[in-house]
Amino acid sequence: MTGTRTEHLTSALGAVTRVARDDLPIMYLDVAFDVEAIQAGWPAFESRFTSLRGRKMMAVVFPEQGIYRLATAMRDEDDPDALGLDMGALPGGAYLRLALVGEAPRVYRDIGPAFDALHGLGEYDASRPSIELYRRHGEVDCLMPVLG
Repeated sequence: MTGTRTEHLTSALGAVTRVARDDLPIMYLDVAFDVEAIQAGWPAFESRFTSLRGRKMMAVVFPEQGIYRLATAMRDEDDPDALGLDMGALPGGAYLRLALVGEAPRVYRDIGPAFDALHGLGEYDASRPSIELYRRHGEVDCLMPVLG
């Protein structure tokens, strides 16, 4: 993640920081924005790669359109066509970030409440997606786009 932390806020789930992100080229697979499709989608998406080591895995979420985009940052050696994935860009800009840390599956159940908390702390920018950035097992950064 790129950017600088310029503001510190808090929520019941942890510290919130304001970060600036650069645009990021991604490969992705869209699934419906419902629990069953998301749970089935991750194994199908991850199985396309020979290894997940060193991959930046994320969900790019367009709640208003009902789109949940399973995504990974592009690498030079990646061939989206051979993997059966679409290519695009994750838009940069200002985001509020809440880092979740805990045991699976509990940490994943906290993602929805984390975004609810973020919505109460900043002016949401609906023109850009929210991001679930999977840092490592049991660590998820929830990023909500904000204006300014």
